[in-house]
Order: sequence, then C-alpha cells, then structure tokens
Amino acid sequence: MGRPDNIHNSNLWKCKQDGDCCSLFVFTGVVVTDKEWDLLEKDILSLKLPAPIFKTCKIQKTLPTLGKKPPKRCVFLKRKNTCMIYKNRPQRCREYPLMIQQYKKVVKVNISQDCPRGEELSRMLRKDSPHWFKKIVKNKKVEISVFSFYDNSISQYYDEES
Repeated sequence: MGRPDNIHNSNLWKCKQDGDCCSLFVFTGVVVTDKEWDLLEKDILSLKLPAPIFKTCKIQKTLPTLGKKPPKRCVFLKRKNTCMIYKNRPQRCREYPLMIQQYKKVVKVNISQDCPRGEELSRMLRKDSPHWFKKIVKNKKVEISVFSFYDNSISQYYDEES
C-alpha cells in the first residue's frame, strides 16, 4: 500500500531517529516480502555481517533482531538510531507507525503510540485526511485506533509463555 513520496513534506513523517520503531520487537523483526528481499539482499551482503544474520533473513523472510527476550532491537539499527538499509527498507518500516487494514466496508487504521508522532498522526487523520489516505478509504467507514504495538505484543508474549 504505502504512502506517496509527497507525504514526506509533512514533519510528521520525517524520521526523528529515536529508534523506538526499530527497538521494540517482541516476537520477530519486520516481515520481508520476496520483492523486498530482492532489493535488500545486495545491501545486506555489502554490510559483510556474520553469515547467520544473512541466513536468518533469507530463510525466515524477517529482519533479524538482537536479544533473546523483548524488547528486541533490529540488527540493522546503528547506535545513533540510523538504519543501515534505510534506502531499501521494507514497506512495513516505511509505513510505521501506521498499520492499515482494508476490508470490504471498513478501513482499520492502527497507529502506534510507541512512536512520538502517533497521537498527532491520529488527530491529523481524523481531522483533515491527506489525499493519499482519502484514496485508500474511498467511501468506506474508517476506524482509527491508537495503542502501543509493543504492549499489545508483549501481553501476547507472556500469554504464550504461561
């Protein structure tokens, strides 16, 4: 789905390099599609990371994370919260903090409050939807939810452990 490039004109969409989006993983890292993998493979190989990292990406089709227990951090997030694969990062990374699910009669928009811009994005979408969003929604009902993606996942994590 994705947002058009012109959305980046808004300060809301500029990366603040706080690292929250890349360091709050619970189960796995970001899922990568085959098309995204084709773009990422060369980038990842050029980084000369240890072979297991590359193998994990290729087999599991996810970006690997560091840490055995949550919160886990994306292996491609540098210390100053910049991304080593930013140019070809997966769509999910590009869309964060939004997760948009389209159904027949409704569009559900989940916004992560883990992102410092989450609440402001919620207000913007409710008040004055940008053109790209109106194209997605068309005449469907819109449901917007703001919650912590991390808290939601961590509660699932502990439910699975019990």
